[in-house]
Amino acid sequence: MYFRRDSVEQAIGLFGDYSKIIRLQATAEGLGDCDAWVDSKESPHLGAIRYESKVYVAGRISDEKDARLLKDFLRVAVAGQKLEGHALDKIQIRTFDYELGEALPRFLRGCKLENRKREYLEISLPADGTAFKLAEGYCLRDVDEELIMDGDIGDIDLLRGECAYRHDSMGLKGTDYLGLVAMKGNDIAGWCLSEYTCSVGCEIGIEVLEAHQHRGIAKAMTCRFLERAHEKGLKRIGWHCYQDNIASFRTATACGFKPVLTYGEIDIEFPPTHLGAAPGGGA
Repeated sequence: MYFRRDSVEQAIGLFGDYSKIIRLQATAEGLGDCDAWVDSKESPHLGAIRYESKVYVAGRISDEKDARLLKDFLRVAVAGQKLEGHALDKIQIRTFDYELGEALPRFLRGCKLENRKREYLEISLPADGTAFKLAEGYCLRDVDEELIMDGDIGDIDLLRGECAYRHDSMGLKGTDYLGLVAMKGNDIAGWCLSEYTCSVGCEIGIEVLEAHQHRGIAKAMTCRFLERAHEKGLKRIGWHCYQDNIASFRTATACGFKPVLTYGEIDIEFPPTHLGAAPGGGA
C-alpha cells in the first residue's frame, strides 16, 4: 500500500474524462515529484495521484471490501505515513467524483477535517475577450533571471519562493516557463506564473499583493499572460480557485475562462497523537 512512480499511468486511467484536466495531463506526461497508488496492478478500480501534499483520489467503491481498502489507504499510506514524508501536519485530498467526495470524510474520522469546494475553469487560445489595461503607475515585466537575482526589488523574496514552487511543478525544460510580474516603481505588486505545463497548455498561478488589490491588476496580468501563452504555442489554460474566492472566479470569467467543474477538497489537519491507526467502526 505505497505510492509508486510506475503506477501513475494506471491511476490516471481511473479519472476518465477528468484526466483531460491540465494538471492531470501534466502528470501523465511526467510531472516531477509525483507518484501514485492503485488497488490492483492487474485490474485497478481505485487509485490516487500524489503531488507534494495533495492527493487526487479516483475510481469507484463497489462493495464493503473496497471501502475498507480505501479507508486503510487514507489512514495509513496517506495519514499515518504523512505521504511518505511529503507533508507535515496538513494534507489536501481532492476528488472530482461526487460519490467519492461523500464517502471520504467517513474514512477519516478522528482527523480534523475542513470540507471545501473548488472551481476549475479553462480557456482555449487564442483568447477572444476584453483586453484589460494596467492601472496607471504600474508596468508588466517578464520573470527572468535578472529580475529574480535583483535583491533591491521590493518583496523579491516572495516571488523567489513562488517561482521555485512553480518551476518544480512544470516537469519540462526551463524555456517552457512563462511568468509575468506587475510592478509599481521598484516594488512587486503581483505575479502571474505558469504551472503544470504540458503538451496541451498550462495552468495559472496568480497573486496580487494586498496593498495593490482592487485596481484591475489581476485582469491585466491575465490578459497579457494569455497573449504570451498563445505566442508560445499553448492551446489551453486552466484556472483553479476556491469557490468562496469570488474575486478570483470573477477575474477568470472576465478574461474569458469558462467554468468546467466544481469539485471537492478535504483539508486534513492531523492531531499530534495521530499515528495512522484506523479507529473501530464500519466504513
